[in-house]
Amino acid sequence: MGACAWGPEYDDSGRLIKNFGFLQDLTEQKKTENALKESEKMYRTLLNASPEGIFIMDLKGNITEISDIILEIFGAGDKNEFIGVPFFHFIPSTEVKKMKDIMSNAKSEGLIQNIEFILTRNNQSQFICELSITLIQEADGKPDAYMIILRDISQRKKIEQQLIRSERMVSLGEMASGMAHEINQPLLSITLGIENLLMKIQQVKSVDESYFHNKSEKIFEDILRIGRIIDHVRAFSRDHDEYISTSFDINDSINNAISMISEQFKHHGINLTLQLDKKVHPIIGNTYRCM
Repeated sequence: MGACAWGPEYDDSGRLIKNFGFLQDLTEQKKTENALKESEKMYRTLLNASPEGIFIMDLKGNITEISDIILEIFGAGDKNEFIGVPFFHFIPSTEVKKMKDIMSNAKSEGLIQNIEFILTRNNQSQFICELSITLIQEADGKPDAYMIILRDISQRKKIEQQLIRSERMVSLGEMASGMAHEINQPLLSITLGIENLLMKIQQVKSVDESYFHNKSEKIFEDILRIGRIIDHVRAFSRDHDEYISTSFDINDSINNAISMISEQFKHHGINLTLQLDKKVHPIIGNTYRCM
């Protein structure tokens, strides 16, 4: 295949004296153009065949291409809503630093995989995704662009939370018999203590102040113990997904957990000895999740 061009040559009187032309072979050029078209077609096919959402962005973070599934994930109607837009436009302010760190690590390591991340849809709602980022390099190894692959895991996270709640309820069911014993024992002790006081009053018409004080303290201790057991169970069964992390002593969490089963241990003749480091530093988190 070739391209040709012709041109006449005239003398001073305007008479045609010769006609000339040249021919250029365009075969290789056409082959290259066709190969590029096929490559572009395959690239777009592969891009849109992926079940995951794909972003291509330049080194500055501007989006240059997206896969079709991105429109579905973000609730968008047209690719033009993304092309040329900074990727950071879809990132909450709380996640910006995290994204910059991911991009920096990807540039030095080439690949960062499966990072849980929060993104913002076009309607400003947020969702949890799992994000991987790959550095695209030129033939000479020079960084050229980033490819971000993401999957929406919001539904998976909901299912996981439902499973956690189900497991928590199963655990509560298994604890029910032990709780009955834990609560019944101090109730029995309270009953016996009050009966003993009443009997003593009937016998001697008056009660020694020290005796009354000791018995009363024991009764109130048992009442407080029942309250603690109920509080622990409420805390254990409560949904702490939105709980704000605070500083707490891990030893307190351990003692709280042990207090719920200590009487069962005694009932079965088990002596539990704790050796806790009293110098342990406070930690940040949710004290109830340690139970």
